[in-house]
Amino acid sequence: MATPPGFREPARAIAVDDLARALHYIGSGREGKVEAAMQSAMLEEELVRAPSRKRAAAAARSRAGFTVIELLIVVAIVGILAAIAIPAFSAYRADAFNAHSLAGLNSLAKAEEAYFASHGSYTSAMANLPPYYPPDGITLTIDSADRFAFEASARHPQGDHTYRWDSDAGGLQP
Repeated sequence: MATPPGFREPARAIAVDDLARALHYIGSGREGKVEAAMQSAMLEEELVRAPSRKRAAAAARSRAGFTVIELLIVVAIVGILAAIAIPAFSAYRADAFNAHSLAGLNSLAKAEEAYFASHGSYTSAMANLPPYYPPDGITLTIDSADRFAFEASARHPQGDHTYRWDSDAGGLQP
């Protein structure tokens, strides 16, 4: 049996007598009455389903957030990651400051060698060195200097290592 145009499959909430009325109108050839019967059946369906839809929407809204346990687990994971990352970051930072002081010590050694090339001896005064530009924030000291060798040291305040240079022993010392 073919369904008339505009006829929709009845939903579960449609009353049995509305369905019987719709079938009666289909058999009698009065399609307009079928449409009216279906609209009344759909209105009844809306009245039956409306409260349950509202309850479903309210339940979905109440389940939209996170539970306290879920939040505690996330906070614990973030804490563990921070406990691992912060010391590693501090070590990388100290290594960078150490490299900065080593660069300053190398620059000082080159300036001492340039002074030696023009004067025939090393100097213990930084002011006597030719112009050079040591990195900022580094403590550079010339510990001793004579005609044949010089010793110097460099340290960055935020680094964890002091570097020494001894020209007589071959340069950078462990």
